[in-house]
Amino acid sequence: MHQGSRMIGFWVFAALGVASVLAQSVQWPQPPIQQRQVIENGRRVYLRYCVGCHGERGDGQGPAAAMLWPKPRDFRDGVFKFLTVPRGDLPPDRDLFRIVTHGLPGSAMPSWRLLPEAERWAVIQYIKTFSTRWQEESPGQPIEVAPDPYAFYDPDQIRAEVLPRGEAVYHGLTKCWACHPAYVPADKIAEYLRQFGRGEEAASIRPDLYKPQKTTDRWGNILFPPDFTRNRLKSVSSLEDLYIRIGAGVGGTEMPVWKGQIPEEDLWAVTYYVASLIEKRGISLPRRRPL
Repeated sequence: MHQGSRMIGFWVFAALGVASVLAQSVQWPQPPIQQRQVIENGRRVYLRYCVGCHGERGDGQGPAAAMLWPKPRDFRDGVFKFLTVPRGDLPPDRDLFRIVTHGLPGSAMPSWRLLPEAERWAVIQYIKTFSTRWQEESPGQPIEVAPDPYAFYDPDQIRAEVLPRGEAVYHGLTKCWACHPAYVPADKIAEYLRQFGRGEEAASIRPDLYKPQKTTDRWGNILFPPDFTRNRLKSVSSLEDLYIRIGAGVGGTEMPVWKGQIPEEDLWAVTYYVASLIEKRGISLPRRRPL
C-alpha cells in the first residue's frame, strides 16, 4: 500500500472514531421524519378524544364547549394556567403531561391516565402545533421548591407559630383577600397591613371581604377565585403543589407570581395557612403528590 493510501486510511478511521465518541456524548436532535410521525399519532389521539371540547383548530370551541364552564383551553396562544413555571412562560412537556394524565378536578378536563403513555406524549406534541410560540420561545424553568423551614415542626408548633404567620402574610403582605375571601375581621386586616408597613392601604379594604372577587381571565371568561374553605382546587393534591401554585401564579389570570417576591419563610407560611383552610373541608394535603 502506498504511503498516501495509508495516510488516507488513518484519517478515515480517526474520523470514524471521533464520530463514534461524539455520537455517544451528544444528544442529537430527533430526526424530523420521526417527529412528524409522533405529531401525526398525536393528531389521531386529539381527533378521537380532545376535539369535542377543544375544537379542530385548538381554539377551545368544540361542539361541547358551549355547555362547559370553565371553558376548554384555547391552545392557539400557548398560555396555560396550572404549571410549574412562572405564569406566562411556556410549559415544559412534563407539565402538560401531568395535566393530561391527572386532569383538572373541578373542571370538565378528565384524567387520561388509561391512555397509553406514548399516546399522551404524542398528543402533547400535536397540541403544541396550534401556537407559534413553540417555534419562537423556549419553555420556562420550573420554580424551585425551597426547603421547607417548618418540615420538622410538630402539629402544635405549626398551629402556634406557622399558621399565625401565614394568616398575617395572607391578609397583610400578599393581600390575597383582594381576590380571594378574607378569613379575619377587617380591623385585623388593618393590623396586619400595618405590620407589613402598608397601613395606608386599610382604607381600600373592599366591603364584600368574605366573598371571592369576580374577575376575568385573558380569554374573557368570568372567574371567581376559590374560597379555600369551600371550593376544590384544580391542580393541588399536596403541600408542594400548593407551594408551587402560590409561587408560580396562574397563567392567564390575575394570580401573580410570589416566588422571589416574598421571603421563603413567608411563602411556606402562607402555604401552610391555605392548607389549614382547605382542611376545614376535611381534606388533609400530603407533603408530596401521591403517585
